[in-house]
Amino acid sequence: MVADCNYGGRVTDQYDRRLLSSLLARLVNRESAGTSGFDLSELKGLHIIPKNLDRANVLEIIKRMPFVPEPEGLGLAPNSAIVRDARDSRRLLQVSKTFYPSKKRHHHLLSFA
Repeated sequence: MVADCNYGGRVTDQYDRRLLSSLLARLVNRESAGTSGFDLSELKGLHIIPKNLDRANVLEIIKRMPFVPEPEGLGLAPNSAIVRDARDSRRLLQVSKTFYPSKKRHHHLLSFA
């Protein structure tokens, strides 16, 4: 129910909905809510509910988190990092191709040189 309320029912893919619900069930439950210092991930100490909820302390914990998270830290399989990296590489190559003119499109410019 939290997943539906959080996203306003906009998660249309059945597998995305299942993943979101599974992750929320693992993270939002009586055990995690009632335990200060509860570890939210399989990578011990990476994603914890801080014992000290002081703003400065929470910001410091956030700063220590990796910029690109490990999939295990989010409850995903290690292979999801490979899929993510391959997708990001394809996108980067597609964008970089737009910076180089195609010979077919600009062959008329070469004839005036």
